[in-house]
Amino acid sequence: MAAACPTIKVVMVGKAFAGKTCLCTRYLHKSFPTSNSNTVGAAYGAEYRFYKNDKIKFEIWDTAGSERYESWLPLYMRESTAAVVCYDLTNAEHWEKAKKYVDEIKLRVEGCRIYLVGTKLDVIQKQGRTARQVDFHDAVDYADSVRAVCVLETSSLTGYNVVEVFDRIFNDCAADVVRQFRESRAAGGGQSVRLGSGAHRGRCCP
Repeated sequence: MAAACPTIKVVMVGKAFAGKTCLCTRYLHKSFPTSNSNTVGAAYGAEYRFYKNDKIKFEIWDTAGSERYESWLPLYMRESTAAVVCYDLTNAEHWEKAKKYVDEIKLRVEGCRIYLVGTKLDVIQKQGRTARQVDFHDAVDYADSVRAVCVLETSSLTGYNVVEVFDRIFNDCAADVVRQFRESRAAGGGQSVRLGSGAHRGRCCP
């Protein structure tokens, strides 16, 4: 049996077609999905990364955004270290729904760090500013009000800022999950831990 190790659990939430799956696929597989289908339930991906000399399991849970799967969301949110709340930058309805997801996370997952991630920046770059329906500065103001860690705008098509999202999460969380894992082992526990330790906010990036 493989030895238990610290785990960072990242849950991806957002309305259907907010770009969650594209973001995950670009990060994990360095590609852009050719299909345009909805995620059913949740999809899962993971990799191992190192923080100093400690091996950490980095889990990414891509949840379905369809309303019929919303009742499952609390199950996938459980014990999340970080939540990536996705919204299409060209769709104001996605932004309003993103705020509801933030409320749900804050209600259900104590200490979970929240990252607001705008997607499909390439559409704005191609079609012009009139395509944008979510203002970056408004998003930053909202992030300040709910103590989200930061706001990042991305394009899964071009890869812009995608790695930065997940690197930011890893760098923010690694030291805490390693510390908590060691404390758990010292107290007699031997399983992987997926614990948050309060949201630490930082600079928001376009």
